Amino acid sequence: MIQKENNQAQEFVRISELCFVYAKAKWMRTFKAFDLDGFFPGRLIYASMIRDNDENREKLQQLADRNAYACLQLQLRKGDNVVFETRLTA
Repeated sequence: MIQKENNQAQEFVRISELCFVYAKAKWMRTFKAFDLDGFFPGRLIYASMIRDNDENREKLQQLADRNAYACLQLQLRKGDNVVFETRLTA
């Protein structure tokens, strides 16, 4: 479990509740593990893990919109299942 402090309240997050972040730019053929600091780490263990909720989905979409010049798409994956994918902006 990961302990996270949120405005004087403690919230426990189970690792099983988190999703890995994957990304793909226009010049890439497949999605790869992604670190939200802006890197494609070589191994999944170094990818960012976040909770699948509306707030995080909105933030990922905003990140994709800010990087529209690269046609950046982001995904949240839990196991082998894609639970969220950002849409491309024109």
